[in-house]
Amino acid sequence: MSLAVVTDSAACLTESLLGDRAIEIVALHAVPGENGASGTTSRPSVQELVDVYRRAAGRAQEVLAIHISSALSGTMDNARIAAAQVEAEYSGRDGRAERRRPQWLRVVDSGTSSGALGLAVLAAARAHDARRGAALAQASTARSCQLFVVDDLGRLARSGRIDRTTARLDGVLGIRPVLALTRDGIRALETVRGAARARRHLIAQAVRAAGGTALSGPRRPAEPVRLAIQGDDTGMLAQLETGLREAMEEAGAIVTEVLTLPVDEATSTHVGPGALGIAVAPTSGPTDPGPTAQSGCHRRRLRVLSTGQTGATVRGPAPALSVERHGRQGGTGEPVLDDLVRLACSTDPEDPVRRPRRLAIAPRAAVVAGSVLLVLASSWRCGPS
Repeated sequence: MSLAVVTDSAACLTESLLGDRAIEIVALHAVPGENGASGTTSRPSVQELVDVYRRAAGRAQEVLAIHISSALSGTMDNARIAAAQVEAEYSGRDGRAERRRPQWLRVVDSGTSSGALGLAVLAAARAHDARRGAALAQASTARSCQLFVVDDLGRLARSGRIDRTTARLDGVLGIRPVLALTRDGIRALETVRGAARARRHLIAQAVRAAGGTALSGPRRPAEPVRLAIQGDDTGMLAQLETGLREAMEEAGAIVTEVLTLPVDEATSTHVGPGALGIAVAPTSGPTDPGPTAQSGCHRRRLRVLSTGQTGATVRGPAPALSVERHGRQGGTGEPVLDDLVRLACSTDPEDPVRRPRRLAIAPRAAVVAGSVLLVLASSWRCGPS
């Protein structure tokens, strides 16, 4: 079974990456403004998408199209029309439809753009059929994070990609928001003052998304990740990459690859010159990403700590632990509750029992407090009338 992957120029993939994996590309159009006005962008036409899908279908048995988020562009609307047209053409050819499996042409809304879209497309290109490729792309985008900072929020505001409240921050005492791209659009993660500080916090947010410890509060479990950095200033991009690598190493994040990607013309129209972006995505994963919980830029996986034949499920930022029959066992072979609490709350993956968090004493404290309240209540009832 052979697979051809199609995406759009918002994935910002280089010619070498496209050529190595035989990925087809369709361009988003940048329309220059007139009389000094800001430029705009337009989606590819249905005919352009039909031509690309036909070309892909001519060299592979199945086609997977992964496009920019429908929250940012109308490309998905035209992609669905084009896919239906191509499928209808193939079903009308003599004997051609018999060689095509059901759903041989799939169109996927990535829910993201730029580097995160590019990393999802590269993940899907490893598959041999459209079903698995779509699952790999969706697993990547579900656990990815696209972060960026811009010098001018006005461009995003004029195109309706951010709200007016966020846009007003641009002119207030040099405040710069660190922005994240989600399935619902663009939102501000935090606001800082000054461009240099914004870049530092951009890196810190990326480290946190990768499972590092640069920021306080809940963090994602550390897992191998791929990074993509983008910018139109070569010097600033080199500084960003150096700072990002150092921060990731210091925080203990597991980075397997760092890609430097260009900024496509359509994206540049909206973010303007001087923008910097970082995408964080899992290195690899199963077609079924497993249970998830809403958190961060997208969603966070639930961690399961295995203890022999039984286990405890911990939501949120519990570190990834590898535990084999740790702690005491009860008479029935089940782990003792105290051990499970320590395993779930430990901050040391190498020795989860030796260094429990303070939270591990919470169940005992609750039992003691409850006992004291019961004693006081009994004394009050039995006291003199």
